[in-house]
Amino acid sequence: MASRVASTAQKKRKRRLLVGSVIIVGLFLFVAFWFGRNMQEAARMEKTDERLATLLKEKDQRGFQQLVTMNGKSLPMSEATRLVNWLTADSERTGRVIAQVKQDQGAGKQVKTHLFSLQEEDGWLWYDRYSLDVNPQRLTVSSDLPGTKISLDGEEVGTIDQKSLELKRSPGEYDVQASAEQSGQTVQESKTVQLGDEPNATVDFKLADRFNTTVSNEYAVDIKTLLETEVKARTGKSIDTMTGYLGRSRDSFENTFGTPDSTVANRARYDGYEVTYQSGQVEELLIRLNKTPDELEAIAGKPERKKREQVGTVWEYPSSFLEGVFEWLNLRAEKRVVEREDGMWLQLKD
Repeated sequence: MASRVASTAQKKRKRRLLVGSVIIVGLFLFVAFWFGRNMQEAARMEKTDERLATLLKEKDQRGFQQLVTMNGKSLPMSEATRLVNWLTADSERTGRVIAQVKQDQGAGKQVKTHLFSLQEEDGWLWYDRYSLDVNPQRLTVSSDLPGTKISLDGEEVGTIDQKSLELKRSPGEYDVQASAEQSGQTVQESKTVQLGDEPNATVDFKLADRFNTTVSNEYAVDIKTLLETEVKARTGKSIDTMTGYLGRSRDSFENTFGTPDSTVANRARYDGYEVTYQSGQVEELLIRLNKTPDELEAIAGKPERKKREQVGTVWEYPSSFLEGVFEWLNLRAEKRVVEREDGMWLQLKD
């Protein structure tokens, strides 16, 4: 009887030892797996050029926001979307920027003419981790007429007196507009520049000889330039391209422009434009015109009348006014100028 009791106790001890051994081995394997995963992730995060390459290949705007900063602050989604689209628009540009990041990390120093500066952050164990801060790019604008006003994507940024105008902006595509006045006549010219493809970008305007144009020609340039410039500044696309999104699906639109800043009912708001959906398709686009009512009247003239509608106050012009302008722009969608409390808007609608 005593031997049977001793045998039972011995079996219980062996069972406890076995269970304890299994638990210890399991904990060891879990810790080893966790440690290995973190080591692998830390090593991946240290290779900043590979992280950037993956984000650009996948057009991962949110991941790009986590990697890239501007003046040490996180990028707004609209800016992250703009930069990702610009960086991936040209394969040569994409490769050059990734090579710059790899070169800087390998050399352990910053190059001011590169698009990004490496910012070291706390890593894990002996691994380093980096973020990329956008380097402002230099743009020099000159004109053969003193007093030329310069705008960038529709926003006035300065006046050229005797010398050129120097600006610094983040990398990307910009529309540079010059406007000069003589003897009551105004001429305008617009040029597109890519900031970041070269260390220093220059734009030179020759406006003096253009004052031989008639007032009607100047007017046509003014309104056409205004519409194209304002739409490009807000959306990064031409009017013709934006019109092409009418009738397309919501998924298609958001795949290109990203997640909206806010959504109310069937209307999505982005920085500078709004989208209205009907049955999951784009029904209407409202694009902000960076002009006050007085400024728009100075270019387009006073409307025949103003009509209050749900969308805002619609400026009604003679039928030939916008038809001629939009025929030049190859637009077949309904288009109207709308005044709201927050400014002037261009409405594009099926």
